[in-house]
Amino acid sequence: NYEIPSVADVRIDFNFVSSEDNSNFDTLKIVYTITNTGTKKKDFSVKTIYDTTLGESSSAHFFVADDLPVKNEVMYKTMQNQKWVISKNNNASVQFLFNGGDTTEPQIVALANKVTLEKDVWKPEMFTYRAFDTVLSYNNSAIGVIWPSVMIMPGKTSKIIHYVNFATANEQPKGERYVYSQSEKTSDFSQKLIDFNDKNDENNENNENYLEHSDEKNQNYNLPLVE
Repeated sequence: NYEIPSVADVRIDFNFVSSEDNSNFDTLKIVYTITNTGTKKKDFSVKTIYDTTLGESSSAHFFVADDLPVKNEVMYKTMQNQKWVISKNNNASVQFLFNGGDTTEPQIVALANKVTLEKDVWKPEMFTYRAFDTVLSYNNSAIGVIWPSVMIMPGKTSKIIHYVNFATANEQPKGERYVYSQSEKTSDFSQKLIDFNDKNDENNENNENYLEHSDEKNQNYNLPLVE
């Protein structure tokens, strides 16, 4: 837990899940729960910094969807196309997922030198496409994530859900299989709900037709009025 007295309490829960049935636990589900412990509604946001090392000894510090390399600093204001960020070398890889399923989509994802992301400013001051170097830190890459701000009433909570997948040298990260399977479950449920509503609409229409015919037969019948 991280507590700011009389302002907020942030609890972080870590749970391992399997990206595929009957496989090892290879995906970490991270849930942030933010509680407003103050007396007034306030706007809250969370920032996460991952200090990555695997890509620092590789040809590219990071990779995004479609295995596209990222060799210089960059800031993304949406992850609709990139979807995830991978840091890897010849021995292992780690995949940070920012799109799909019940994942909370971030406001900003910044791939930069760790020193840049740790400065005492909320939004990092970056020069896009600069190498992962500063005067004080060479070849030191990291991921900075700013999650969307949310207005929380006193005593109420808000959640952020995030997934990280791990793989060994002989395997490719596959966290998206788990994340997007959650989307399919949600879609299946939504379709069932739509079908159910359609069925109800059809029944209601039949009932309305029945009532219309009933009214024609009983048009001289006066219902009692209750005041």
